[in-house]
Amino acid sequence: LQWRDSEEVAAVFIHSSSEKAFCAGGDIRFFYDVGTATPMGDSALLEDFFSEEYALNHLIHFYPKPYVALLNGVVMGGGMGIAQAGPACRLRIVTERTKMAMPEVNIGLFPDVGGSYFLARSPGEIGTYLGMTGEIINAADALYADLADVYIPTAALPALMDLLRTSSATDIRELIRAFAAP
Repeated sequence: LQWRDSEEVAAVFIHSSSEKAFCAGGDIRFFYDVGTATPMGDSALLEDFFSEEYALNHLIHFYPKPYVALLNGVVMGGGMGIAQAGPACRLRIVTERTKMAMPEVNIGLFPDVGGSYFLARSPGEIGTYLGMTGEIINAADALYADLADVYIPTAALPALMDLLRTSSATDIRELIRAFAAP
């Protein structure tokens, strides 16, 4: 929220400091731990979790500044929510390490965190297929399914980060697209 109104912040660039990238089952583990540690019917912690997660997705979706997500690794479930939100402001970067999915469907949940929104916008019935099966896709598939915008090899990421640190470009998304272009 502070970045949204700050004139010093031109864009938001998210990336993971973990090899797992965005969301690798930590939320499901949290649900299990809360469910086994609290009395039946005491769902306040779970309700808080979902309220905060969905509020974040909503904030990102309507963010007024460019929002760039580097999806270099596992991007599943809630990670898809923060990667796919904000169609008017976003740019999604994939690498050869990208693995995307909505695996919550494999345990009987629905594709939440905006899944019904962004999967419905994939060409043909790709989004329906991904939302029904939890199938894991790679970078090329994500680009084809309109779940990513540009491909940059992992080996080129240090050069991209240097460029972002030193550039005075007014449109970070165009700068990244030009960097990714062959």
